[in-house]
Amino acid sequence: MSDFEYELENNDTSHTNFDLKGLLFKILNYWPLFLASITIGLSIAHYVNVRKENIYRLESLISIENEQNPFFTANTSISFNWGGVSGQVGKVITEINTRTHNELVVDSLEFYKQYLKQGEYHLKDIYKNSPFTVIIDKNSFQILGKLIEMRPIDNESFELIINFEESTSVNCQNYKTRELKSIPVSSQNFKKTFKYTETIDLPYFKAQVFKTASLDFQPEVKYYVKFLNFDDVVNQYKNIVEPQPKSKDAPSILIMAMVGKNKAKIVDYLNTTVAILSRTGLDRKNLYATNTIHFIDSSLSQVNNNLKLETDEMNNFRKKNKVFNVTDELTIVSENLKELDYSKQSEKTKLNYLNSLEKYLLTKTDYSKIAAPTSVGISEENIIVGLDVGTTKICAVVGEVEGNKINIIGIGTHPSIGLRKGVVVNIESTVESIQKAVEELGVECDWDPSGKFHAAATSRGEICLEDFADALQRIEKQHRWVAQDEIHAITGSKHYCRALHTLGTVLIQPAKYLVNLMNSLPNNVSVYEKSPVTHIDYGRPKHYCQTPSGTISAKHIMLCNSAYLTKCGFFENTAIPVYTYASMTRTLTNFELRTMGNPEPFGVIPAESFGTTLRLTNDNRLFLRNVYSYARKFKSHMKDVDQARLVRAMEFRSPILS
Repeated sequence: MSDFEYELENNDTSHTNFDLKGLLFKILNYWPLFLASITIGLSIAHYVNVRKENIYRLESLISIENEQNPFFTANTSISFNWGGVSGQVGKVITEINTRTHNELVVDSLEFYKQYLKQGEYHLKDIYKNSPFTVIIDKNSFQILGKLIEMRPIDNESFELIINFEESTSVNCQNYKTRELKSIPVSSQNFKKTFKYTETIDLPYFKAQVFKTASLDFQPEVKYYVKFLNFDDVVNQYKNIVEPQPKSKDAPSILIMAMVGKNKAKIVDYLNTTVAILSRTGLDRKNLYATNTIHFIDSSLSQVNNNLKLETDEMNNFRKKNKVFNVTDELTIVSENLKELDYSKQSEKTKLNYLNSLEKYLLTKTDYSKIAAPTSVGISEENIIVGLDVGTTKICAVVGEVEGNKINIIGIGTHPSIGLRKGVVVNIESTVESIQKAVEELGVECDWDPSGKFHAAATSRGEICLEDFADALQRIEKQHRWVAQDEIHAITGSKHYCRALHTLGTVLIQPAKYLVNLMNSLPNNVSVYEKSPVTHIDYGRPKHYCQTPSGTISAKHIMLCNSAYLTKCGFFENTAIPVYTYASMTRTLTNFELRTMGNPEPFGVIPAESFGTTLRLTNDNRLFLRNVYSYARKFKSHMKDVDQARLVRAMEFRSPILS
C-alpha cells in the first residue's frame, strides 16, 4: 500500500469519528453569554416599541357611476359625454393626487392645526379628543412651529403660554392668502390668562378658544395646539391616499387606502376626499353646462341678428321693386273668409234661437226658464238696464228708449249675498257655505280657518312674494307680512326667510273630509270603493261601466277624473299628466314638538312655482309634498319617488329629522 493511500484511509477514519456531542457541550458552556444577549435584545425591542406610535391603515370603497341627465335622451346632440365609467375612474385617481384637490381637503379639515398632549414618551395627536377647540381668524397671521400651551385654571378661564426660547422673531402664515411673514417678539416667553370664547388678539395669534363640553382636562397633563405651514401639510398628504380599482371584474369600484397615526384623521380625510370629489365633479359639470348654454344663447342671438338683417334687406328690396308676397295675400284672404264663416254661423244661431223662442212662447205658459237673448249674442239697442249692487240687496231697472224719452218697463230687487261694502267677496261666501254644510252634516275634517303661509327660502322667492302681495293688494285681499323670526316660531324651521299670511284660507284633512262626507250621504246614494272602472260603453238610453267585480249601468255619467278623461274616450292625446310626490311622518313625540317650539298646526306653500309644500296636521304629523314630474303613459315608478328627494327636503325644513 502506498503512502498516499494510507493518508487517505487515515483521513476518512478521522472524519467519520467527529465528536458532535462534545461540540454541543462546549457551546452550552457559554449559556450565560447567550442569555445576556437575548435579554439585551428583548429590552431594546421593548424600549423602541413603547416609544413608537401605532401605525394604522384604513380603506374606503367608492363607486364611480356614469350619471345620465334625465332631461336629455340618448340621441341628444349636445355633447354631455364625460368619458364613460373607465374615463371617470382615471380622472378620479389622477385628481386625488393633485395638489389642488389636497389643498381643498386640508383647508376644509384644517389639518394645519394640530391638537397635542404630552404623553409618557412623546407628544400625542389628540385630534377629535381635545378638551378644547381653537377657532382661528384665517385673515390674520398665526404663529408656525411653536407649541402653544393651554393650561386650564377653572371652567371659565385658562392660561396661554408660548415659549419663544431665544428667538427675536417668529414665522407666521395667513391661512387665507397663504402669505408667510416674520413677526418680531419682545420676550422669550409669553404667558397670559384668557377666558373661554374670548377673542385673543396678538400679532402672531388671533383666535377664540372654546371648552369641549364632553371632554375634561386631565390633571398633570400638558395640552398644546400647534400650527404648521399650509404648503408643507399639503405636500405631506399629497400622495398619502392610494386609490386603485378593486379588481378587474369591478373597475368602477375604487379602494382608497391611507396610512397614519390617528384613526379619526384617516377617516375624516377619506370621507372629505370623497365629498370634495363629488362637489368638484358637480361644479365642473355645471360650469360645462353653463358655458354650453351661453354658447347656444350667443349663437342663437347671432343667428337672430343675421335673420333680422336679411329680413330688413328683403323687405327693402320688395318695397323698392314693388314685389308682393302671394302667400301673405292668400293668408289675409283666408282669415277674412274665416271671419265671414264665423259671422254666418253666429247669425244662424240667432235665427235658431228666435225660432225656438217663438215656438216656446206659443206652446208654453212658464216663461221663467227662457234663456236670455244675450246668451246667443242677440242685443237690443233700445233696451237699457240700470243695476245697483248693494250690501243688502241688488236693484235692477229696465227701460225702453223712444226718441228722447225712456219708458220704465220693469223693476226688480233681490237680497245680496257674498258682498261687503259693495265689493264682491264670493270666495269668503263659498267658504262660508262649505263651512255651513260641514256643520249641518256633522262632517269631521279638522276644519281650521287660520289661513295659509306663502313662504320664501331664497331671494328669488322673496321677489315672487312681492309680486303676490301686489296682486293681493289690487284685489283688496287681506294679508300680512311675516318676518323670519315669526315664521321660524310658527313652523319650527329655520329654512324660510320671509312669508305672507293670507287670511280666510281654510285647512282641512282631505281624506278625512271625503270619508266622513261619504258616511253622511243620503240613503239613495251608493258608494262603491275599490271598484275601478276599466271600460265604459257609451250608448242610449244607458251607459255601462265595467269594473273587475261587475257592471254598473246609468243614464247619466259625470266624469271627474282629471287627466284620465283621455282614457275614457274624450280628447285623446291632449292630456299632459303631471305627478307630484309626498311623504308623511309618524306622529311626533312631545319631545320632538318641544324641539320645534311646540308649533300649532300650519300650512306652508312655496312662494315659487313648483316648490315644496309643508304642513303640520292636527294629529302632529309633518306632511311634505315635493317635485313635479311628467308621467309618461300615466305611470310613475319608485325611481321617480327617489328622485323627488323627499327625505332630503324634509331634513332641510325640519331640524328634528336632520
